Amino acid sequence: MVMIRAMAAIAAFSWTTGAMAEPTYLVCQLVQETGLIPVEIALDEDNQKVTIGLPSGRTVSRDGLFGPTEIKVVDDQTTWIINRVSSSLRRTFAFMPLSDPGEHGECAVKAAPAKRAF
Repeated sequence: MVMIRAMAAIAAFSWTTGAMAEPTYLVCQLVQETGLIPVEIALDEDNQKVTIGLPSGRTVSRDGLFGPTEIKVVDDQTTWIINRVSSSLRRTFAFMPLSDPGEHGECAVKAAPAKRAF
């Protein structure tokens, strides 16, 4: 009887936890004075992680604050904000005056490859 109760408890827990969601991939264009800068972003909300890939080869992987309308990532002197409603992207730097809106851009969802090796 104890074994049956234990199995029922495990089954109930498994039913309520659900499956993990796949990461969401974004391709963004950040507007700078020199032109558009492509930025690739991977959002893993289940693990609260954000990875940002820059054309320079620099990759930033940090904890993200996932709110209902925006996702915020702080990296050293840089703050990234992704608007979940408008798909806009904003990057600000700690040394900028508060009146400076920073750099802006737009993002679009990028489909993950249908078939991956790993």
